[in-house]
Parts: sequence; structure tokens; C-alpha cells
Amino acid sequence: MINSFVICIPSHKTTLSKKEIKNINISIKNNNYKNFYFILPKDINKKFYKKNFPRIKICCFDEKYFKCENSYNKFLLNKDLYLKFDQFKFMIICQTDAILVRDLSKLNIYNYDFIGSPWKPSIKINLFDIYGMGLINKIFNLKRDNISVGNGGLSIRKISKFSQVTKEIKFLNYIKCGEDVFFSYMAKKFNIKIPNFNFSNKIFRETTSRNMSFHEYKTVFGYHALEKWNNKLIDNIYKKYESYFK
Repeated sequence: MINSFVICIPSHKTTLSKKEIKNINISIKNNNYKNFYFILPKDINKKFYKKNFPRIKICCFDEKYFKCENSYNKFLLNKDLYLKFDQFKFMIICQTDAILVRDLSKLNIYNYDFIGSPWKPSIKINLFDIYGMGLINKIFNLKRDNISVGNGGLSIRKISKFSQVTKEIKFLNYIKCGEDVFFSYMAKKFNIKIPNFNFSNKIFRETTSRNMSFHEYKTVFGYHALEKWNNKLIDNIYKKYESYFK
């Protein structure tokens, strides 16, 4: 039997900040401990996680994937992560600077393979940028495409599709962009179904949260990097859940 979704929280740190702990606790509260997993390097001391989040399971991978941003991107471009959770239909990547404010089981997203918050402004990119040869674009003034959906910090991925796609990626070690940018740009090639800007903006937000007020915060399901893009809103969300932290 395939379960609906698993919420994966990647971390390379031995401890988390107070705000990261709040983000996770609020996400848990709004999703009732539905299949949460910490994704950690094998060699990390897990004492902090076991003590502070005893009900969240831990799944470990080779420490080589957690050494830097580039290695983490390679991790999410690798089939190992998705195959590990193939008993689930969807994986939610929820980084420690992301927060879920509504129950994801209420979502109707079965027609899509990948949903991340929109990028505004959109990202201009082509295949030369993907493989770290952006200088060629400048020399020959080549056209770049606009991609506007797919931020990976808080994202939904259909596991069967990502298991398939990651087996087909060529020249993995030469990819120089973020994994989310890669999947968004290569969506047509791999037939990854991604919703449009407006639909995605009703699910998750990052840069588009800039001008949101507190009474609007539950119009979407979650936020990535809200402390950066709307610090007042995240502070108000923390205040709302103050009694929960005591």
C-alpha cells in the first residue's frame, strides 16, 4: 500500500536554532506528526534530534551529501533519496527555514509531479548555465528561458516520477545549478508536470510573501525563508503559537 506523503527535513547540523525548532514544531502541529523524517548524515551525533523531536524518525545517508551546497544539490538529483521512500506517493522537502501552516493532506495535487514556491522575478537560464558554461551566453548573446516555479526549499515531489527522472540524468557531476532550477528547466525533457505560477502561489510562497499580512497567512500551506522575505509575518506566526512552545 502506498501512503500519501512523507515530510523530509534535511539537516547537516548537530543542533538547530530556536527559530528552526519553532518552524518544525509548527509544521508538526499543523500536520499531526504525519510521517516526518529527519534526513541526516550518517556520522552526525543524533542526540539533539532524539531528545527534542522523539516522535520524528531519522533516516541517514552518506555524509558526502551534506558537506556543502553543491553536494546537497547532487543528493537531491540522486535516485537514492527517492527510492528510500518509495512506499509513499509524494515527498515534501521541508528545510529547517521552512514552515507548514496548514495540513497538507487537504491538498489536491495528484496531477502534478513537482510543486515549489514561485520565483519572482523569474530565473533566466539555458543549458549552458545548467552545466556551468554561462560565459558562452555572454560571448554569443544566446537566448535564455524564464522559469518561474520550483523553489526546492519547501517543495512537493512525486516520488515515482523523481525516482525515474534521477535514473535518467546525464553528466550529474557537471551540473552547476541548484537542483530545483535543474528540475524546473528540464521539466519538458523529462515530462515533469509543474503547475503554473498562480497555482503554485496558492500552495507555497517565498519571495511572493513580501507584502502578506498576518490575516492572510493561512491562505497558503507553507513558506520558505519567511524570516528573510517577511520577518514581521513570521514573528506574528510565532506569537500565535507561543502557548504551544511552553
